Amino acid sequence: MSELIGNGHEERWYPISIHQIKNHFSRYLIDEELCPDSKYIIANISYNIQYIQYLRKTLNELNLSEVLQIQTIKSFIVISTSIIEAIFYLICCNENLRKKIIWKEFKTIGKSEFLLDGKKLKSETKLFEKNADSGFESLTFDQMIKK
Repeated sequence: MSELIGNGHEERWYPISIHQIKNHFSRYLIDEELCPDSKYIIANISYNIQYIQYLRKTLNELNLSEVLQIQTIKSFIVISTSIIEAIFYLICCNENLRKKIIWKEFKTIGKSEFLLDGKKLKSETKLFEKNADSGFESLTFDQMIKK
């Protein structure tokens, strides 16, 4: 009978503890200055790993209908991808692969459209202000993969 079924806490199935997963990630030294939110990201990864363990156990031990099996596999893929994305983010932060945002766009002024050599063109002037918090650019999953 499946370990997922049980009445008391002694009979309950538990995934690997959050402490063990976080301990595993602590081996990868993360520069807190480059990635100040790393503890929250690692916690999120850890809980998602536990959920993946649950989904795997569900797929292996329960006799699910085809629809439930497909939905569980979809969840497995989405959660797995989010774990990979979070790990890529930590690597990009720690390896200083993000660009600092020194200037951020403040306002666009002077928009005008005109014809030049038979082509329709547009001209605009953008004003930028110095970024006070010295933040970093946001990276998409695709950009992180490429880095």
